[in-house]
Amino acid sequence: MSRPAGLADFANPPLDEVVLGVQFVRHPEYNDLFAWRVREAFKAEFPNYSEVPRLDPRFEVFGGADTLASFQFNITQSEPSKRYWFIADDDSHLLQFQDDRFFLNWRRRPGNLYPRHEAVAAMFYRYLERLGSLYISDKVPFVVKQAEIAYINVIPMVEKTLLSDWLSIVNPTALNIEQLNANFSEVVFSRDGENPVARMYYEVGLFTSREVRRAIRLMLTYRGAPVENSSQSIVDFIAAGRERIVNRFCDITTEKAHRSWSRKQ
Repeated sequence: MSRPAGLADFANPPLDEVVLGVQFVRHPEYNDLFAWRVREAFKAEFPNYSEVPRLDPRFEVFGGADTLASFQFNITQSEPSKRYWFIADDDSHLLQFQDDRFFLNWRRRPGNLYPRHEAVAAMFYRYLERLGSLYISDKVPFVVKQAEIAYINVIPMVEKTLLSDWLSIVNPTALNIEQLNANFSEVVFSRDGENPVARMYYEVGLFTSREVRRAIRLMLTYRGAPVENSSQSIVDFIAAGRERIVNRFCDITTEKAHRSWSRKQ
């Protein structure tokens, strides 16, 4: 796996987190024992453990103007299954697993440089294959229905700079915006422009913390259904999403910001 020729690259990107994941068909005999088997399969690399609220299913559907951007539903159960976090010792890598989802997160931590997309993706595909092998051992097909990739950027606003110094979508340039919380999306079509294949989500907001006085949080998510239920189709879908995210990131951030992040090409 190599970086696409001509894709923008930054020596010091403002990436705070990268997420790769899939949604799949629930194991017909899913129970706590199966969840324990998953835990054991990843325990060596991810020894730390936590339970968090589960995520609802989310599928990208495409139709007319009245079609919702995403379809969500809840299945009533006497005891809803859980979402598990398996966390590496350095806290920078996190696996998320529930009965119908599997994600790998890379998270920026002090002293931990971004290993670049190719390394994170290779790790995700290796772990996804390991999860699928548990299904195969039970003679159950591992059917992936959706795939996604998300880049979460944290852009500290240097003193006396405006949002428009960093984001090209903010106008007029003299407007000193105090608060911002914006969400929008776009449909992504096939190369021939005929069929919708995914949806891109944009989330932009301002926040403060103990670490940063004021910063922009910019999250770009690419989600949809791979063409086929195959490893290569998942790889191709996520690769296309990564390329789209990088290109759109460049589109909506300024040249001044690119210089700050040492854009290489």
